[in-house]
Amino acid sequence: MQEEIFGPILPFITVNNEQEAVQFINARPKPLALYVFTSNKSLAQRIIDSTSSGSTCVNDVIFQIAPPSLPFGGVGESGLGNYHGKYSFETFSHSRSVVYNPTWTDPILSQRNPPYTASKLSNLDKLSKVHRKWFSIPRPGFWFWAFALLATGVATRVIMRGVQDDRWDL
Repeated sequence: MQEEIFGPILPFITVNNEQEAVQFINARPKPLALYVFTSNKSLAQRIIDSTSSGSTCVNDVIFQIAPPSLPFGGVGESGLGNYHGKYSFETFSHSRSVVYNPTWTDPILSQRNPPYTASKLSNLDKLSKVHRKWFSIPRPGFWFWAFALLATGVATRVIMRGVQDDRWDL
């Protein structure tokens, strides 16, 4: 029981109570799968909430691997990431964010970079005061936004009817 078992062997560990089971699980590296057998749903939930594993199956074995719509994978030493369907794609893909900053903003944005001169600090102070003033302005309430949403919807419908009826030469 020192390494993961890949074979037709299913070991059973006998424990005296829930706390002993949770202590046994938490004293070792996180398992790839946790199988809980009980007819008490609240006991199963307490064990699930008190432990960490790649996946969990209650009152069955291996069944959590079968559905391709469920992610399967480990946590910690038992693995990294999830597999199956879209989860495999997301695990083995890297979403990279790319931000393009136009060069015409360089004179403006250079104010945020050191060295901080008296002029730069003065400009930053002015910007922060404008920011504070903007937040002190009373904001429109619920009825304003409700009316604005209704007016936008009506205007959109009128425009779309006009486009659909070919009344406008677009």
